Amino acid sequence: MRLLNLLPLASLITAHSPRAISLHESIKLHQARSICTRKLQCILTHEAVEGPFYIDHPLVRANITEDRSGIPLSLAIEVVNVDTCEPVKGVYVDIWHADAIGEYSGWAKNDLLNGMEKRFDAQGAPMEKSRWLRGVQPTNKKGMVTFQTVFPGWYEGRATHVHLRIHDGNVTVEDGILLGGGSKITHTGQLFFADKLVSEVSRTVQPYKSRLSTLKPKMNGDDGIFVDSKGGEQIVDVTKTREAFFGTVTVGVDMKADHTAGEDKDHVRPPPWGRHAPGQSKGILWGLLAVVVIIAAVLGVQLYVKRRRAAMGYTEVEQEEQERLRQAEGRRMSYGAAERN
Repeated sequence: MRLLNLLPLASLITAHSPRAISLHESIKLHQARSICTRKLQCILTHEAVEGPFYIDHPLVRANITEDRSGIPLSLAIEVVNVDTCEPVKGVYVDIWHADAIGEYSGWAKNDLLNGMEKRFDAQGAPMEKSRWLRGVQPTNKKGMVTFQTVFPGWYEGRATHVHLRIHDGNVTVEDGILLGGGSKITHTGQLFFADKLVSEVSRTVQPYKSRLSTLKPKMNGDDGIFVDSKGGEQIVDVTKTREAFFGTVTVGVDMKADHTAGEDKDHVRPPPWGRHAPGQSKGILWGLLAVVVIIAAVLGVQLYVKRRRAAMGYTEVEQEEQERLRQAEGRRMSYGAAERN
């Protein structure tokens, strides 16, 4: 009985063994199995907000580090078409992220007004000309790009992340700068890192370690953008050595999608998480500046009066005595008016 039960299984194995099919059928079966295996990586990557720190016309380059300190990170990104599970050649992968101390190029000038403006209203034109930790590259025939950068730091309100945008279509590049041209934005998203890795870096490596006294890194589950964009599917797989990190991630995109700003503006550039309502941030800034101006004006008037009296021949002691007598006379007149009433 047991032997009879095994006969159908044996027939099935024989019918589907390589020797029972032609060479052409065998090749097709192998390709199908490869696609089925790759479908584990072939998942549409969720979109995420662009954030407030994007700068148009990025430099076409692989090494975006410039003078930034931190753990060297080689970040390999594979772009896959979710409809075919095949790598996508010739699309431009655009990334940007904060440095080890949580600053973005374009907004890193540390004077008071720029710092206040950056905190209150980052969206808009950059405030200075640095462009470190920003770059764009076309994918090769394997759908891959690799950037040389540093492991990103964190800043208030956000988990550690890398911003990502994929340009497709008629891309115009001139003098090493991506100008856009007729390109469309196929994907806007963010890449994340495992909480355990971020915690380890923040405790053991400078300059990340120096920030713990003022700001601890936010964990992924506490970041609203990570949760809303299903960031668990977008965590970079990192291999560590003594000298550097090597990260890999696969991004599944819908090549028919077009999230170009203007056509799908609300999707690509929603207000960044935690930002004040429109106009509120600039109102706060101008209010603070108005208070500073008023205080400066009062102090200026007091200084003018003091110098005027000095020019009229009063010594400092005489000036103080005159002021005391003036105040006493004012009080006497107030009391007299109160008694008459």
